[in-house]
Amino acid sequence: MKKMMKKFTNSFDNITKYYNFLITKTKKHEYVGIVNEWLIDNYYLLVEHKNELLRTKNKFKKSSKNLNEHYYYLRNIVHKKYYNVDFKYLVEELKKYQKDNNEVYTGALGVFDPAVNGLAALA
Repeated sequence: MKKMMKKFTNSFDNITKYYNFLITKTKKHEYVGIVNEWLIDNYYLLVEHKNELLRTKNKFKKSSKNLNEHYYYLRNIVHKKYYNVDFKYLVEELKKYQKDNNEVYTGALGVFDPAVNGLAALA
């Protein structure tokens, strides 16, 4: 993902330079052509997409960190019980985790669902 973001940023920077070049030409009342007019008219869409990608990237980093923490917490429960964990025990441990960490999750296992699915691969 890091390579893709770097490539996107480089491409965006190149497009921005070209956009600024076109703006300079239009200010001098020079003809830029239909395709270039399209870029001038729609450049704001590229900016919006870039901003959304950056917001998504930051959210992904945060959720990825939480997922790792939850995964290792659940993995330790499983290891502690030598892979012999029933649903009742798991729910009790998760309630304890939520209380200790002042976090509340909804649904059967809430935010732990992806981590639980990951633990299935360990078994």
